[in-house]
Amino acid sequence: MNNFFKFSKKFYFNYPCPRKLREIVKLSLLEREPTHVIKEIWGDYHKGKFNTCSYTLGGGEFKTLLRK
Repeated sequence: MNNFFKFSKKFYFNYPCPRKLREIVKLSLLEREPTHVIKEIWGDYHKGKFNTCSYTLGGGEFKTLLRK
């Protein structure tokens, strides 16, 4: 019985991705960029990832989405 616990793997819960934007990018640098550059950076970041999808929303679009 002792050998089972000695060699068994421990399982931990991890979030599938970072929970906050500041964990993904350096916000201080990103805030200096115009909107179209931020959209391009965000799209390029997700382009090569096969298990994700991304889309950017403007402020009005986001508020409409929240209401619905």
